[in-house]
Amino acid sequence: MTEPKRSPKHSGGAWSGSLLGVDFEIKHSFEAHPADVAQAMLDEDYQETLRNLGRLQRELLDQRTQTDGRVVRRTRCVLDIEMSGVAKRLIGEGDPAWIENAIWSQEAMLWSFTIDPEIAKELLEAKGTIQLSGGADGTRRTIEGHVKVKVPLYGGRVEGWIVEGLIDAYDQEADRLRSWIGNPSSS
Repeated sequence: MTEPKRSPKHSGGAWSGSLLGVDFEIKHSFEAHPADVAQAMLDEDYQETLRNLGRLQRELLDQRTQTDGRVVRRTRCVLDIEMSGVAKRLIGEGDPAWIENAIWSQEAMLWSFTIDPEIAKELLEAKGTIQLSGGADGTRRTIEGHVKVKVPLYGGRVEGWIVEGLIDAYDQEADRLRSWIGNPSSS
């Protein structure tokens, strides 16, 4: 399932759907053990294959294993989207770009991430998790996130563009991950 879950809209004020932001959930299945999926996701060579995912360009900046076993990764992301004139006036001519700061916990089989926008830092908040869980058929990856754009009237529209771009990128990434770990599952 790759449908965004929208938070309830506020019934008053000038905020069009962005008062609460947009929650999203994306699920993918892999015919492999969770440890194998995790190993692939942590592989820096695999990360290099993810430079272009639809409208999302990614660049792995660094990945370090901490003394406690956690992995800290920083990735620069740029989302190529067409924005309206009002949105461009607020954030400028460049495409939305951010640094994704992620922490992997092997014990919990969980990535936790936040984003640090490069432009209009005060206008955008986003965070989420990527959970791996095992089952009889392999691994289920569940991505849950929240995007909030603090722009009156247009925030909800921009949130939708961002979430659509993320869903498209994660769906493409799932196909590449299946190929990397050697299974053709398409769910």
